[in-house]
Amino acid sequence: MATRFTLLTWAIVLGWCLSAGSLRAQTPDPYAVLERAKARQALVQDFYAEVAIAVDVDFLRVPVKRAEVFYQQPDTWHFKAKGFLMIPKKSVKFAVAAYLEGAVSAFYVTSVVMDQTLVDVVKVLPLAADNELVLATLWIDRTTAVLRHVEAHTRSAGSYQVHFVYANAPFDLPVQTPSLRSPHSP
Repeated sequence: MATRFTLLTWAIVLGWCLSAGSLRAQTPDPYAVLERAKARQALVQDFYAEVAIAVDVDFLRVPVKRAEVFYQQPDTWHFKAKGFLMIPKKSVKFAVAAYLEGAVSAFYVTSVVMDQTLVDVVKVLPLAADNELVLATLWIDRTTAVLRHVEAHTRSAGSYQVHFVYANAPFDLPVQTPSLRSPHSP
C-alpha cells in the first residue's frame, strides 16, 4: 500500500512539474525584439524636421532653441541651429541599429506601460572592450516596434535619456522628444 501511495504521489508531482512550465508566461527573446525594432526603423531612409531643443540640466539655463534635423540611413544625423552647438555630436543615438553595432549581449528586463502603451524593456551591453557605448536600456513598443525611451551610458560623452512621443505618421517618426537630459539632473 505504501509503495502504491508513493508511486501515485510521484506521478502527481511529475505531472504537475511538466504542466507548470506551460503555466508560466514566456519571456520575449531580447534579440527578436531588437531585430523587429531595427527592421521597423529601416523603413525610414531619410527625413527632415524642424525641432525645438530644450536642455534640462540643473546648473545651466539654456533657452529653447529652434533647429533643423536631417537624417539619412543608417544613422547619419545633422543638426543645424543658430546660437546652439551640440557637443559631442556622436553621443545621442536615435536608431536601434546604432546600439547594435558590433557584438552585443541583450537582456530582456520586463514589460511596462509607458504613455498608455505596453513596451518591452531591453538592456544592451556591447561585448567589445573599446566600444563607446557602455550600457543602453531601450523601451520598445510591443505593438509598433518603435523606440519609446532610451537611457544610454557612454565612455566619453556621459549619460543621457531621450523620451519619444509619436503621432500617426506613415513611418511613426517621433513628433516630440520632451526630454533630452542627463539622468543625474533632478
